[in-house]
Amino acid sequence: MKRTASPLLFGLCVLSLACGAESSSPPSGETDIAASTGAHGSTGGTADPSTSAGTPSSSSSSSDSTQGEQASTGTMDPVAGLGVPTLLTAAVGGCEGPVWVDALDALLLSNIQQDRLFQVTVDGVASEYLSPSDRTNGLAVDPGTGDILLCQMGLRQVARRSLDGSSHIALATDIDGTPFNAPNDLAVRNDGTLYFTDPTYGLSQEEQLLGHNSLYRVALDLTLSIAWEGTASDLPNGVALSPDERHLYMVNAAGDVPQILQFSVAADGSLGDPQTFAATPSGTDGLCVDVQGNIYSVSGEGLGVYAPDGSVWGTVPMSTFEGSARLTNCAFGGPDRTDLFVTTASALYHLSAIVPGHLAHG
Repeated sequence: MKRTASPLLFGLCVLSLACGAESSSPPSGETDIAASTGAHGSTGGTADPSTSAGTPSSSSSSSDSTQGEQASTGTMDPVAGLGVPTLLTAAVGGCEGPVWVDALDALLLSNIQQDRLFQVTVDGVASEYLSPSDRTNGLAVDPGTGDILLCQMGLRQVARRSLDGSSHIALATDIDGTPFNAPNDLAVRNDGTLYFTDPTYGLSQEEQLLGHNSLYRVALDLTLSIAWEGTASDLPNGVALSPDERHLYMVNAAGDVPQILQFSVAADGSLGDPQTFAATPSGTDGLCVDVQGNIYSVSGEGLGVYAPDGSVWGTVPMSTFEGSARLTNCAFGGPDRTDLFVTTASALYHLSAIVPGHLAHG
């Protein structure tokens, strides 16, 4: 189903000082930038020798880390060596939407509650990047231009912003003249094709104008289409592409048992019918992917890691993220892509990965 967004709502967008509707589950704690920060260690902890290593399980399991052996498939166990997460900085408060930006040599992330974007170095030095942010949630980097792509919940749009802020352009604002709900998270192909989820988080019943919560695709010519049309009860959330870009993964957080759905991706960017990749714990939110195609997913149980076939490598338990009540998202970064960042409702955490992460922008 292909539809074109209203041309009157494309074009240059001036950042608004007005905030949108409040998030239905706002981040806790609004810590000023002067709050304490902490540089991460090499592993953040010691592997648990009691856990089995090497081969992913077909059923969900929970472990701090494993012993670093290789699976029978010849791939490295990605949970091995992750150890215990370390607090990188609490200065950013409750945060979301992390993306590594090489041009900044830093992680960009959003604080929806404070209506700000922050940049954070691998050593935990945080500074404000943008304020107000129009309640930006998900972030990505355009592989071709290096521009920042933003899901701006306050303006109900997806936008492109140059790194220096000299250009800010709305890419998608409505479908057939009806405004989006609250654009949440996004993923981008190497050719610039963009996918974003649009749930109703933070909206009152009266503000939910579409009647469905869906996944959208923005083509290179800015043609907008519904890639997957959900129902009013669906809650599309985190989204990511496999390293070869042949599959797209999307969290549907609806119901008591959230799922990660898997779609095949055609050459033109269109998606096949969804398949259930994995049933996930309550509170499943953001996703990230490593170079082996393993899927990392945050939830109420912690940071889960799934093999490309949907089997479970293991979970870094929620209890190891000390002081945090909720995980929100994850992203790889750093010079060699082995820095794994986890955003939470109170702070930013770090783990050192043995399998490098995959970033669409290089």
